Amino acid sequence: MAYIRYRFGKYHVEIKRKGMIPIYESFLKKSDAKKFCLQKELEIQQKRYRDTSMASKTLLKDLIKEEIARIGKKHRDFYKYRKMIKYSVVNQSLLDLTTSNFVDYRNKRLSEGVQGSTINRELSLFSMMIKKSVLEKNIYLPDFPINQFVRAKENPPKERRLYEGELEKILELTDKFSNDYIKPAILFSIETGIRLSEQLNLKWKDINFDNRTAYLSALDTKIKISRTIPLSSKAMEILRELPIDIKGKVFPLSKSYLSHSFTKICKELELKDLTWHCLRREAVSRLLERGLNITEVMRVSGHKTLKALQIYVKHNVSDIVRKLA
Repeated sequence: MAYIRYRFGKYHVEIKRKGMIPIYESFLKKSDAKKFCLQKELEIQQKRYRDTSMASKTLLKDLIKEEIARIGKKHRDFYKYRKMIKYSVVNQSLLDLTTSNFVDYRNKRLSEGVQGSTINRELSLFSMMIKKSVLEKNIYLPDFPINQFVRAKENPPKERRLYEGELEKILELTDKFSNDYIKPAILFSIETGIRLSEQLNLKWKDINFDNRTAYLSALDTKIKISRTIPLSSKAMEILRELPIDIKGKVFPLSKSYLSHSFTKICKELELKDLTWHCLRREAVSRLLERGLNITEVMRVSGHKTLKALQIYVKHNVSDIVRKLA
């Protein structure tokens, strides 16, 4: 049954049906109130009505706060969420969110000089939170606000590897730093090809010197799957020369410090487009050049698919020419 009452200058609608959450709405014109009642009663009769009250009460920033509380500070996405919650789009309810809201968010981030790939990861986090709320909280959304047209254009993947003589120059400059872990950290990265976060979370208890292996916990890997990787003779030599840190970490450095130090070295040497992540590409390419097959390299690097691995592989054309001779 639908009721329309005039109070405080507005026409208040109340629709009640047995077994349903009551529907409430208010209008300035009585004609709009009647039209709303007819529309909703028709939807109920035709069993097309879906309750959107939860969606209208749930703000996007509430979902972000829940995720931040769930994952904690040590999670790799913690600081992404902290940055995302500062933008106006999060003040909208799930029901009021539109595609244009996220287009505005994308354009704002692009104007700040943020790369398209970073923006798309943030949009994926937004999408994940909304889908999770729909499933777990039984929230109904008439339209999903994020689609493929919202996504930013990404730059083509980098193909940068170390050129001849660059590694020697980089290692020479590491002597200027008072920290003795920077140089071995660079060499270990090139020998293993593991991600920076995996390397910095590696503990001495995870190293098996007899079997020449290192265990990477699922908590520390990007894809949340543990793996044991083989260590080359050079990698073992690097480990044996390292001092043992009291906290048990092989490389007791922060991610920001190591990345900043490497960037500083590259800037001083005027090595364009070279980042720490390029060391991973160098390592993966070297593993293939040393004769390991695709599946063996994927076991070491932690890539789940061949497509993901191909982004990191950059063969030297001269080596291919020599093989074809």
